[in-house]
Amino acid sequence: MASTKEGYQEEFKSFTLALALVIVLPSTSLGAFSGFLFALGDSSLGFLACYATFIALAYSIGITIDCLIPYQLKDWLIYPRIGRFGISRPGSTIFSDLRSGRVNDCRFSASDALEIYSSIIDRLETIDDPDIALRFQNAQWYKLYRKHAQLESVQSANRAFLYGRDLCALPATLSLLMAAANCLTLCASGYVLFARGSIVVCVAFALVGSISARLKGKRLVTSVIACDVSETISKEHR
Repeated sequence: MASTKEGYQEEFKSFTLALALVIVLPSTSLGAFSGFLFALGDSSLGFLACYATFIALAYSIGITIDCLIPYQLKDWLIYPRIGRFGISRPGSTIFSDLRSGRVNDCRFSASDALEIYSSIIDRLETIDDPDIALRFQNAQWYKLYRKHAQLESVQSANRAFLYGRDLCALPATLSLLMAAANCLTLCASGYVLFARGSIVVCVAFALVGSISARLKGKRLVTSVIACDVSETISKEHR
């Protein structure tokens, strides 16, 4: 199977460039540098060469930073958790959600799902510790995911989730780096390197990416359940 990220590489490249423009254009110091760069290209060919250099540099920096962000941090940004407080992964609550009727997906019947996963739900009812219950459900769901990971519907849902996660992680990390750089330059030289608007826009992008990833994460979880329910029913009717 090809790398999952290849499914949204072009979209992520465009997003990285957009972030670069958001950071550079409002910032006075960086704007002066980019203006100097473009001034070097008096001809149309020179301007295109400078523009291509800027795109390549922005994309390379964005990809490098994205590769340096641990996947644990990316997951935490989507599902932050401190102690017992936080947002649970949809795979950690899917069976309790099925039991309580909180799953509404037109691709499978809730009654069929309850019947197929009755043993898991019965086992879940005997677990008193909430953390153990979350880990148990996620482990059971992940077994189903591994079983159906090669299906196109599951791969598509997974790509959408990972894309949303990257849309959150990169601007969130950049906003923290810009804030830290501003603190250093303010203390050292009395001015800020990055415009406040650039940081605000990056934070907004991160919030939108986080919301998108949570929605796509739920879709991924229910897509796996839908595939498994459909396969189980088909085998029973043979």
